[in-house]
Amino acid sequence: IVGILHEKDFYSFLIKSKNDKVNIKEIMQPVIFVSQEAKISVAFKMFKDKRIHMGIVLDQFDFIRAIACLGIVLYHFAVEYGWPDIFNNYVGGVTYGDIYVTVFFFISGALLFYNHSEVDDLKLFYKKRALSIFPAFYIAWGLMYIRDVLRYKSLFYRGNPASIILSLIGMDGYLAFKINDYYILGEWFIGAIILLYILYPLLTWMKREY
Repeated sequence: IVGILHEKDFYSFLIKSKNDKVNIKEIMQPVIFVSQEAKISVAFKMFKDKRIHMGIVLDQFDFIRAIACLGIVLYHFAVEYGWPDIFNNYVGGVTYGDIYVTVFFFISGALLFYNHSEVDDLKLFYKKRALSIFPAFYIAWGLMYIRDVLRYKSLFYRGNPASIILSLIGMDGYLAFKINDYYILGEWFIGAIILLYILYPLLTWMKREY
């Protein structure tokens, strides 16, 4: 896509021009690409600044993020079951899992900044982030916890009831090396996202001030 041609511009140019050979490049409008993740307010400001009223919606970020998610799943499958073996190999000292996780974080961070370059309402920002993380996490973690409770026939099968709080706030992955907690799902990932969300408003403030 190199431009947008409006019907009214085409006929207006055709009427005014004495030459019937119309050069489309002379009358087409520039293209504005908008991510499907973009907020309406962001898109509206973009259209207003460019003085246009049409944009092309792209979904390339979700496509790349989906590929990264698939790569992470295949990597864990390879580690657990040995297939596909290529995902269990190292590339320059890092695993394919490391590469896909890094891509996922980069894309997610870019989309977060694209849609929230300024955090005006801190309470609303944290509320939305919490709702996007904890319900699905609690369901997945809860199912795995019930499985282990049935397997070991004890509610606190790891002997430290208080440490279950770390799981409920998504931070057990960072203390599992020291505390015998209920780390089940690879919660380091959830913990990383939570910590980044907590820090993000500070980063936007620093960007604005410095």
